[in-house]
Amino acid sequence: YQINYKASNVNPTVFLAEGPNYATAKAQGLLYVNNTTAIGTYTAIENNAQVRFNSTLYTDYTILLNVLELVSTTSSSTTVWINGSLPSDVTLYITTSQESFTGSLSSLGTPYTPGKPISLAGNGIDYITFYISGQIPSTGNTGSLSVQYLVQ
Repeated sequence: YQINYKASNVNPTVFLAEGPNYATAKAQGLLYVNNTTAIGTYTAIENNAQVRFNSTLYTDYTILLNVLELVSTTSSSTTVWINGSLPSDVTLYITTSQESFTGSLSSLGTPYTPGKPISLAGNGIDYITFYISGQIPSTGNTGSLSVQYLVQ
């Protein structure tokens, strides 16, 4: 099930939203998502929204911890697929609790491959972290993300 929230006036039961560290990343110019809409207390991200990344100058990598959330507002468990494309230097990680970086890339978990099914608990929130290797160029720094889901 994939939905355009604004066009349909129907709130989905599973959606991407701004995470706890999104505002900080945006204020620092590291991440920007267009096309958002309010769903309850969340700032939801429209399907196929553009996601623009920037990296910190003169560093080997930039980690954007917990900048997005995958939210379920249904009591049933849900199978979710995040689809889209990311710049080649950007890797997406998903965790069931807020991530903290301990100095080792392995602490971020397993990289997520777009299109791979995710099991999301009923009324659950998963957190999304992005790892940017090296310096991301000012062109080619945009990707897109969308969510499809099946309530079980």
